[in-house]
Amino acid sequence: MILFGKTPFRPDILSRMRDCPACRWRMLPRVAMAAALAPLPASGCEGGFGCADQIDAFFLPLIAKSLRDSPRTMAGATMPVTTPDTTLPTEPVVIRPPPRPPSDAATFMPALRIRMAQRLVAGEATKAGRADMTVDHSSMRIPVSGGTGTMMTEPAPVIPPLRQDGGTVGVWHMQHTGVLPMHAAWPVGRLQQPVTMQLACGACGRDGGIAHFNGSAQFEIEFDLFAEGWIEEIDLTSAGGLTANGHISFWDDQPLRHLALDHKAVMVLRIDGQKGDLGGSLATWFGADKRVAGIFTATQIGDAAGFGAIAGQFRGAPCTPPCGVEN
Repeated sequence: MILFGKTPFRPDILSRMRDCPACRWRMLPRVAMAAALAPLPASGCEGGFGCADQIDAFFLPLIAKSLRDSPRTMAGATMPVTTPDTTLPTEPVVIRPPPRPPSDAATFMPALRIRMAQRLVAGEATKAGRADMTVDHSSMRIPVSGGTGTMMTEPAPVIPPLRQDGGTVGVWHMQHTGVLPMHAAWPVGRLQQPVTMQLACGACGRDGGIAHFNGSAQFEIEFDLFAEGWIEEIDLTSAGGLTANGHISFWDDQPLRHLALDHKAVMVLRIDGQKGDLGGSLATWFGADKRVAGIFTATQIGDAAGFGAIAGQFRGAPCTPPCGVEN
């Protein structure tokens, strides 16, 4: 029997393919390729339809049996087919971020703590020649009200007046601590403000004792690489009718963000017509309310007793921002 052209068909091949599954898998591709590439019809097989029937009758049972005997088919290993769900939601999807943990920066802010003290010795017996002051500062954190960033402490140190020491006759003192937020920095350029002022002299009273004055002045400070300032047009009056006029100049070659300090400040003061040249210390700072404040002490230069030592405080008067700021 001739199957493909002049190639004789070997019955032993058919028997081996039927009886040996392993042989069937190895030989089936060769036989199928030979059948597909055969250019001539088999002898004794006239017409394409007849030959096709014979080939199908031979190969189809083998292919079907091979598929049934396949280990994959016998084990029932079928791959599940899933269809993706493409249904769109009918309601809008809202993605909410997780709640933020409480932040320390949201409830506290950096600030500067200023501690100040003044002491004045009054009375003619001591020549009223002693007055001194101290100012120191340190960093701190202050609470702010819920979410608004508003300080829960005073916006600037409100300096109390001098008070007499109950244990020592003729000694007056003042102690105070103020808090300034870090954002309350000196403005760039020049700052001018009217200020209210309190001043006490150690021996300028009618009886040679202490006298207290209240009034106003004009404050000015200019910043470049250093700070240079003046307090001019000092106009003060005591309860007893005395008057005090003059000016102060000060200098700080290393001013801080909030604070300027000079231990060689110079003051010229006239009390009831009597002139005195004084030297001492002055500290001034800029508050969160855009107002200046400060303290000073001074003693007379030279041996003359004059009206003694002085101690004073000043604070920016209320005014509309920017309140004399010049850039």
